[in-house]
Amino acid sequence: YVQDKIELDELIINIGLRYDYFDSNGNILSDPTDPFIYDPIKPEHIYDCSNDDGYCGDNEELQSLEDRLEYWYAPTSSKSMISPRLGASFPIFDKGVFHFSYGHFFQIPKFELLYYNADIALDRGGTGNIGVIGNPDLEPQKTISYEIGIQHELGNQYKLEVTSYFRDVRDWVSTGIPVNLGGGAVYYTFVNKDYSNVRGILLALDRKYMNSFSWHMDYTFQIVEGSNSSPEEEFGAQLSNSEPARSIIPLDWDQRHNFNASVFMGNRNWGANVIMQYG
Repeated sequence: YVQDKIELDELIINIGLRYDYFDSNGNILSDPTDPFIYDPIKPEHIYDCSNDDGYCGDNEELQSLEDRLEYWYAPTSSKSMISPRLGASFPIFDKGVFHFSYGHFFQIPKFELLYYNADIALDRGGTGNIGVIGNPDLEPQKTISYEIGIQHELGNQYKLEVTSYFRDVRDWVSTGIPVNLGGGAVYYTFVNKDYSNVRGILLALDRKYMNSFSWHMDYTFQIVEGSNSSPEEEFGAQLSNSEPARSIIPLDWDQRHNFNASVFMGNRNWGANVIMQYG
């Protein structure tokens, strides 16, 4: 990454550019509908049909495991992203400061989502809902964040801060459309298809240290919405024969109200803190 801080007469600008690169160095199935390399389903994966006689069946030579390894898996692609960041602050009153920030953020998927059942450990004779297979070719989660706010001094003891923010999250991981293997057997993989967003406002008030004590309090109102709270949520809905979420709903960590307060008392020889949180 590169970053710079620019200080003009009454304007401070922080600007940066970040480059991320990620390669899971994994393999994915070339044909997701035939995942059993040791016991294939499709004739073209069982027999050597290279003579192109229009028929592929039991009159042909059997393929060996080495033959299937030539085409069975495909390599994953590397992922990269350039993320700009910009922040600025400048005075709007003699005791007030306006600030804003904008940035892109890149988050690689959890490794458990990439490599879960990485050997494609599916049972050839399985029926029904077999389970979820990891996807090492998942895209990273991408977030665009916006923030705007003011800080203002009240008298010579207090500071008031008001900040609003919004985060737009794309490529949220979920489970995809079931892959049908025939005979009623299906399995799922993790895919990038869901969305979430966070929006809120923060109010904070500080009393600076004077006469042996200081205090801080803040209140946040926040709304967190999205398609699914966890990658396995849609798979769980399928297991229970329920309809997966088709709209934006509050997520599990949607906490609308959060209040924090702290008080410090002391001097250079001793000190004590009291901290309170309510959500």
